[in-house]
Amino acid sequence: MKALHIVQGGIDNGDKSWLERASKKNLDAPIWVVPKSAIPGDDIVIYITGHGFFATAIIKSLPKLRPDWHNRYGAGLTSIRLIEPVISLDAIRKHIPELTWANYPRSITTPDSDIADKVRKLISEHHETEVPDLDDNTYLERNKKFTSDDYVSAFRSINILPHHLKMLQANYYAPDHTLTATQMSKAMGYKNFNASNLHYGKLGRLVGKIIGWVPKTTLHVLVEFEKPGREWLWIMRPEVIQAIERLGWNEDNQTSLPDEVTETTLHYEGAVHSISVNAYARSAAAREKCILHYGCKCSVCDMILADVYGEIAQGHIHIHHLRQLSEKNTEYQVDPIQDLRPISPNCHAIIHLNNPPKTIEEVKSLIEEIRKATKC
Repeated sequence: MKALHIVQGGIDNGDKSWLERASKKNLDAPIWVVPKSAIPGDDIVIYITGHGFFATAIIKSLPKLRPDWHNRYGAGLTSIRLIEPVISLDAIRKHIPELTWANYPRSITTPDSDIADKVRKLISEHHETEVPDLDDNTYLERNKKFTSDDYVSAFRSINILPHHLKMLQANYYAPDHTLTATQMSKAMGYKNFNASNLHYGKLGRLVGKIIGWVPKTTLHVLVEFEKPGREWLWIMRPEVIQAIERLGWNEDNQTSLPDEVTETTLHYEGAVHSISVNAYARSAAAREKCILHYGCKCSVCDMILADVYGEIAQGHIHIHHLRQLSEKNTEYQVDPIQDLRPISPNCHAIIHLNNPPKTIEEVKSLIEEIRKATKC
């Protein structure tokens, strides 16, 4: 198996900023200090003092003596990729105590294969699930406890964006206010969990700057972490829950969309039928639980609004009742999974062109017929 080498980069010399630029523009490093024993294809982990494991790369060329640095060898690097967020030295020591290099980090080291595999695993899991730095929670415990007042003030100050509000509501309405990055991505219509980490982390950073706490993993500002299985659970902080409720962001009118039926008095062919429906039928809770289960992709045409309209539409979708309310004459409790489906506004309008409304399957058939006709 190919070797893994831990090398070092600086800040004052511009290494850190160059790595950030190189990862975005797919640049190769023409020369970087590496062990003399390194060969092309070996794995590289770059450690930045004061930050941690900062980036990964692959050796591109054979090491050669550097004329500008006595007794040091340099080689080209390719496939430079940032580790986001960085893995702190405390986290490295916690996860891989056998890596004695971490007790007093030197410029370069080549751990044996067993330890190298653990380093690769730590970085891989970090990329897949954004493993939080273990010292972030202890930081909060050592410092002031933030209150719902702090979060209310912060949320009001940042002029919260629609997709950030949707993320908060998805987390709030998830069972026990708990979900994973994958579940958040499904609810928001993101292509993968990295987008959820990025956007929810940005909100955490904005809030953190105001309340005075910006940990390495900025999601810590909004959630606590537990990992009973493969993925980390995002458990909304009690103070954030209280702030959402105080701001009224958990109320029904915060999540309903135009053209969705919200009245309990419905008009059909000139007659008025009054139907008593449990408030839960039209509640934000029912809506969010439906979206958390099915995602925000249209159940008819597979459209995700953000794919067409961009970030402003992220996480937005209409919710359609499968059970016709006009046929009900008693109060009933809606099941968000059995009774509701996410539907795009256009498909929702077509469903309700008729009375009784068309079924999802009927509108799917209409679309398929049009597709077949245009191919002929």
